[in-house]
Amino acid sequence: MPEQTAAPMGNVRINLAGVSTELEPIPTGTYPVQLTEVRGQMTRQTNEPMIVWLFKIADGQQAGRMVFHNTVLTPKSIWNYKRTIKALGAPQALLESPDLDALEVAQEYVGAEAVVVIVPSVYEGKASSKMAQILPAGSKAEEVAATLAGNAIEAMNTGTGF
Repeated sequence: MPEQTAAPMGNVRINLAGVSTELEPIPTGTYPVQLTEVRGQMTRQTNEPMIVWLFKIADGQQAGRMVFHNTVLTPKSIWNYKRTIKALGAPQALLESPDLDALEVAQEYVGAEAVVVIVPSVYEGKASSKMAQILPAGSKAEEVAATLAGNAIEAMNTGTGF
């Protein structure tokens, strides 16, 4: 089969009037997502290993927007990694594993679906949005609200933030 090459684009006229140079934050809400990419890297400030998860919003007005989620792989924050793979469908045996390759396991879930809760945030001094929670695909609004309320109460009681 002959190799296909892309046709030249030619001239494309666009209108930049009124177009912002900043990406608008994703509005606060609950969104169905699909995991599209996973990669391992070191954190910028502390040089600790982390998994970077890229999710694509699957439905609604924000469909196609990307949501980034980082899980740092340290004893104090490993709960976030476990919560993420649990929401993506990890079986109980894997969730209790005493020894696993974090990146390899994460990559097995590319294509998996979940529900995320997005909340306002500030990143490098600019309005942004971040994932506050991830739950299994099909989670209903009531389940999400109950989980968030429980997490907020736990955060207040333990001083761990939310």
